[in-house]
Amino acid sequence: MFSIELKRIFANNLNYQLEINQKTQKEVADLLDVSTSTFGSWCTADKMPRMDKIQMLADYFGIVKSSLIEDKQTSLANLATHYEGTNLTEDFKEEEREELLNYIKFIKSKRQK
Repeated sequence: MFSIELKRIFANNLNYQLEINQKTQKEVADLLDVSTSTFGSWCTADKMPRMDKIQMLADYFGIVKSSLIEDKQTSLANLATHYEGTNLTEDFKEEEREELLNYIKFIKSKRQK
């Protein structure tokens, strides 16, 4: 069984991907051929999808599976703290810069609400 913490991490990452990609739960649920209530239970950390659905989500969002099942927000926050004053252009690969910038936009949008 999946731990409560893993379900929470997955739900946070899934909601993050929905927000930055401006997708609704229904849009993605339809694509994966799952009910909106099932998809909603993933977003609220009540349930965890099977690995094949996690891979489909990763493929859809253009990310790796670990971006959905690992605590990226903590990792990115630690990275930002550790690399204060870092030059994003020189010190990170393009996909890492994109992920960092998306994370920053996400955090800013949460502050404005």
